[in-house]
Amino acid sequence: SPTVYKAIDDLAKLSAQCMQLRSPLTTCEKLVASDHTLYLSWEYDVDKNVSRILGFAKVGRKRLFLYDSEMQTYEGE
Repeated sequence: SPTVYKAIDDLAKLSAQCMQLRSPLTTCEKLVASDHTLYLSWEYDVDKNVSRILGFAKVGRKRLFLYDSEMQTYEGE
């Protein structure tokens, strides 16, 4: 739904502003092209007949590069 996409993108922009980032880490366009999953927390206001997205969490696999005790790089899982 275009309305949900816009709400997610708007919330991502606000999140980026709070973290002082140049651009959002999450966009619907990026989500559609990835294998990540987005979980939404939302509420419905019966009196106003409107839904509000309260927040979201994006989960997925990511390649992490870590350091061992000898400062050698290795790929984590």
